[in-house]
Amino acid sequence: MKKLKLQPEFTIERKSIFNCIKTIENDYLQAWIDAGAYVMFSGKEDYWIMTNHVQLLFKIQEDSMLLECISTYTDDRKKGHGSEMMKLVTEFADKTDTVVSLQVANVTGNGYMISQHPVIAAGTTKKNKIPVGSLPKWYQKFGFTKSPSYTANKRDMIYTPKKK
Repeated sequence: MKKLKLQPEFTIERKSIFNCIKTIENDYLQAWIDAGAYVMFSGKEDYWIMTNHVQLLFKIQEDSMLLECISTYTDDRKKGHGSEMMKLVTEFADKTDTVVSLQVANVTGNGYMISQHPVIAAGTTKKNKIPVGSLPKWYQKFGFTKSPSYTANKRDMIYTPKKK
């Protein structure tokens, strides 16, 4: 299994009102940058990916990229934007041979005050959300499988990159 550098070096550039990562020693996050997404370091341990309609929050783990949160703004829900992003999540995993893990759960503050982080704040809005009980099936549509540690209380899922 590919080991990931937990604290990769990166350079930043100003885009609009954001200080975005321009280059990073992480193939997976660099794939997002190369595709035109805004990628920012949260200042803690998370990387915030922003596109026109969807935001993602990732944490680098030793053996995978942990998808901590995926959210869309209320008016952008039920239009396929989340599905488009999940296809990119797995496409970039395949391209960079990077495992992606996640835990199916309600969006919480993840150590942030909810109002302080846009991904978390958008994800907590209840209107038009996929019910948490339906999320495992939704993630499975994109190739995620239940991990060996999957339980009713700890719903861990994993995407293993497809070999080319």
